[in-house]
Amino acid sequence: MTTQRDSYLEEIKAIRSETDRLLDGIDYCFDWKPSDADWSGREVMYHMLDTPAGGIHSVLRGILGGGIQEYTITADLTNLTPERQERDIAGVRDDVEAVLTDLEQLLASATDAQIAGAKATAHLISRGETAERTAQEMVEGIFIRHWRQHLAQLAELRESLGLD
Repeated sequence: MTTQRDSYLEEIKAIRSETDRLLDGIDYCFDWKPSDADWSGREVMYHMLDTPAGGIHSVLRGILGGGIQEYTITADLTNLTPERQERDIAGVRDDVEAVLTDLEQLLASATDAQIAGAKATAHLISRGETAERTAQEMVEGIFIRHWRQHLAQLAELRESLGLD
């Protein structure tokens, strides 16, 4: 029988594969934007990797381990730093792999009950809300849904560049 955790682990594999595909061949135009209001591929990737601050993997680890009782999500940040701006595509791939591997290991060692039961208070700055969220809601919302939305954004960038 497939557990919820197992389905999350399959999602990580699928997201890893899709991310690899979308980053393939984009290195020469990774900082290109269709307009000033749009994000570059680099901005999209670091937004995903560092939302919430520290990354989904580190916040989730704290929630499941009991060390984090609250966290903050600030929407629409690119999370670029001078160091991240200078990373080549191999370095960005390394950053992606580090987050996904840590998330994979974390979820592999948790049970469905732990994922569904561990909670923390989320401060959603852009909405002016505070709400209790389970680890399950984080995995499904902040990781799966959020990452898939931004991978679609990256796919649109590739299409604009004629890469697909």
